[in-house]
Amino acid sequence: MAGSSPPTVHGRKLYLRLAEASYDNSREFLRDSESLRRRGSRGHAYSLLVLSIEEAAKAYLYKLAGEGVYRIVAKRPNEVSTYSEDQLFDHKFKHGIVARLVVQAIALSPVGKVLSKTRRTQFSRGQVEAMLADLLHEQELMQIRLRPGGRAGTEVRRVFETLERANHRKNSGLYVGHEHGKIRRPNDCPKKVLKEGFELAGVIGQFVGELIDLRFSKDQKRQASTYVREVAAALKLASANKSEIAGRSPKPTPGGSVRSSKA
Repeated sequence: MAGSSPPTVHGRKLYLRLAEASYDNSREFLRDSESLRRRGSRGHAYSLLVLSIEEAAKAYLYKLAGEGVYRIVAKRPNEVSTYSEDQLFDHKFKHGIVARLVVQAIALSPVGKVLSKTRRTQFSRGQVEAMLADLLHEQELMQIRLRPGGRAGTEVRRVFETLERANHRKNSGLYVGHEHGKIRRPNDCPKKVLKEGFELAGVIGQFVGELIDLRFSKDQKRQASTYVREVAAALKLASANKSEIAGRSPKPTPGGSVRSSKA
């Protein structure tokens, strides 16, 4: 019937629908970003690029809830099996999840490379042994590339640096500001930074897209649960350290001198 509202869904079915909708929205952000890039609007393009990455991370987090990896609750999350939406969709949490996904993609890349060499669905013992030898060789090559100064290691480090600065660059890509007496415009975004952002968005988009259509095994659920717990614990520790440092910082007295906040 024309004008009828979509059917109401709840629980895990709702989260699976939200995962699909969030992923579609992340791809739309990416397409809009590419359009802005072609027009030469680098800052605005980069901001939408970051939104695309964050929305893909949100799609993944909804997917995990839909697969029963954890539950989303309104009150008193235990950060082991239950989380609040405010926790999961904080930009720092999403960036942490993106970092985990990048590491996972890199770890799985040797497997994908070996499997891509054949279209067979059945293998003899000798063929399996040859594939395992090939896989070990590819993993050894990846370890070499991941060493300090190696190509893959440099790429991973660049990914983490991109994520660390992403939120600041997202805002500076939208608005005019000033720093040290100089006007900062959205189009001050370097072409190299924009190029790296598109590379990262491409990796995350492809990886999350494959996960959205996947039915998770028990091992995959356990691994994903570990990722989420580790990100939550790392952010909690960082927040506690920041509060502790702030509590130790000296405070000015009314007379202008400085006194410690702790005896």
